[in-house]
Amino acid sequence: EDLKMMINFVKPHYFVPIHGQYHMRFAHKELAEQMGIRPERAIMISNGDILELKGGRITKSKEKVETNYILVDGYGMGDIGSRVIRDRQVLAENGIIVITLRVHKKTKRIIGSPQIDTRGFIYIDESEKILKDIKRLLRKKYEILLQKHPKPGVKNIKEYVTSVIDKYTHRTLARRPLIVPIVVEV
Repeated sequence: EDLKMMINFVKPHYFVPIHGQYHMRFAHKELAEQMGIRPERAIMISNGDILELKGGRITKSKEKVETNYILVDGYGMGDIGSRVIRDRQVLAENGIIVITLRVHKKTKRIIGSPQIDTRGFIYIDESEKILKDIKRLLRKKYEILLQKHPKPGVKNIKEYVTSVIDKYTHRTLARRPLIVPIVVEV
């Protein structure tokens, strides 16, 4: 009934069902014809078919566009790499933590307090304590890193921050969020 109502409201000159399996689209076309759409103006198309609009008329072209299915196997999809698929899975299940560190360019010391933003990771009522713990742990572990490697590169800092936070969240919360460290040298 809702399809009939929509056809009645819109009163289309042409009707082209485009959603669903073939038998569903065909049934929709027949319904449109029952509602007064002339059969030559109710056009069935398939993937790759071309509709031409000329002079207020719509016709189905004899030409086709090549189309292919994109299969998702969990390791990759089309031109989206496996890393993207994996990151999306982690985001969906465990959320994200973005940690921004301002680091002195020469001394590599942290300037100010680390900024931590989360989405889909922890509940608001838990967040204040957990975020304080993460900041405290990060400062402590970062000092240890500087003692072992006085001039770490940005890549090393990011890897270390990711490792420290991942261990903490897994140990204390049994979660493994996507961790995005951002290091800004000042």
